[in-house]
Amino acid sequence: MVNRRRRDDWNRRAQHVRGICADPNLALWQKAQRVGAAYQDVQLDGLPSKHRRKIFAHLSDVNAILARYPIDSFDDYALIETEDLRAIIAVFKAFGDMRI
Repeated sequence: MVNRRRRDDWNRRAQHVRGICADPNLALWQKAQRVGAAYQDVQLDGLPSKHRRKIFAHLSDVNAILARYPIDSFDDYALIETEDLRAIIAVFKAFGDMRI
């Protein structure tokens, strides 16, 4: 069982990601960069093993996408193809659907 503080933190991050995705003032590449940043310091210890495995598998998918591009700074996300940007965003949006 995940403690309430972890669950609340996870839900805040998910809400933040939904806000980023809904922001009409952000370009798609900016959304892709920011949704990942929303989870960059999340604490995974204390989560059930099945959730940690799922998170790591999805992060591996994102890393496989990013490995195809020369990302040296946040602005380099503008070089990523639209389909890949949407895939990155979908991964982090799906994190918000996880019931922890």
